[in-house]
Parts: sequence; C-alpha cells; structure tokens
Amino acid sequence: MKKLIIISFLLLVSCQVSNHTFIEEKTHKGDYYFPIKTELERGDINAKLDTHQNTWYSKHLFSMGEPMLKDLNKNNIEIYRYTNLGTWSNPYVYRIEKCDSIVRITKKRTNGYGGYESGSLVDNETKVINYEKWKSLINKIDSISFWELETHGERGLDGAEWVLEGYKEGKYHFITRWSPDSYGDKKFVETCQYFEKIFKNKLE
Repeated sequence: MKKLIIISFLLLVSCQVSNHTFIEEKTHKGDYYFPIKTELERGDINAKLDTHQNTWYSKHLFSMGEPMLKDLNKNNIEIYRYTNLGTWSNPYVYRIEKCDSIVRITKKRTNGYGGYESGSLVDNETKVINYEKWKSLINKIDSISFWELETHGERGLDGAEWVLEGYKEGKYHFITRWSPDSYGDKKFVETCQYFEKIFKNKLE
C-alpha cells in the first residue's frame, strides 16, 4: 500500500512541472520551433520549414512563452497544439497536454499581429479537462489522419496561417495550412476549431 502511494505521488509530481505546461525544457529567443529545411533542399519538404517561415512562426510562439515540441523525449506525455497567425489579427494558440492521467488545455494570445510583430502576452489561461474531452479531440485528430498528412498545402497572400502540431511517444509532426476556412479543408478546420470548443466547454 505504501509503495502504491509513493508511485502515485511520483507520477503526480512528474506531471506538475508548472501551471501551464508539463514540459521542463526552456526556449530562447531565436530558437527554431520547427525542423529546418537546408539550403540544398528545394521546394516544400515534408515536416520541415524554410528559414523565413520558421523564423516567422517561431517568434510568435516564443513571444507566447510556448514550449518547443519537436525535440521532446518523454514517453508519458502527449501534446497537440493549434496556432493561428492571422495577418492583421492577434496571434493565439491552444495547447492540450496529457501527462499520464492528467489533461490540461491552455489558451494564449498576444497583442501583436500574426503577419508582423509578435507583441506581448495579454491572455494566458490553463484549465484541467476530463478524459472524455481529450478522447473526443483524439478522435478528431485521427479523423484527418494527422500523422500521415503532408505538412504543406496551397499558399497565398495575407489570410491566416493555421498550424497544427502533435507529439506522441517520441514522434513529432506538424501541418500548416493557409486560410483553410476560406479555401476548403473543412475537416482540418473543424479539428483546429475543436480546441476552442473544448476550452469554452461548447462541445455538441
């Protein structure tokens, strides 16, 4: 009985790194949050971003104090993050983490502009959610075959960048789409918008 209590306590501690994330690793200004495409690689490379796009996305995630997912090495953590960078709107992110049996969702927003400067953090809230909501998100993730989807889609000017990342059992993947709410990809849009529905407790 005593051994069981100790194990349970250690699991709880391992899942309480901070109020907003289970991840201990620190990030620094200028770090790339996504795998970088080399100068020798031409065109869109799956699961990589060029220097310009990587710098753009990364500066906004850094300004929101977000953890880096691509280099994690934790078997007891599963994470999905949706980032929205609208050219003329405030950047925001929803991140859902499951560590053992604990599930939390975090929303962050800055007062910057997604297509320009990153701004300062003005919204930062974390909630504990139940396993049923987590499972409903996983069903959405699976419905778009997230882990098999190509990273890149069609691109255009202005609009908004929708970025969906996932980390599970040592594997990292991400998808980026330009204004999918205006140019198709309905299931991808529904999956990203599901993060907000969970946060606001507006599930159907």
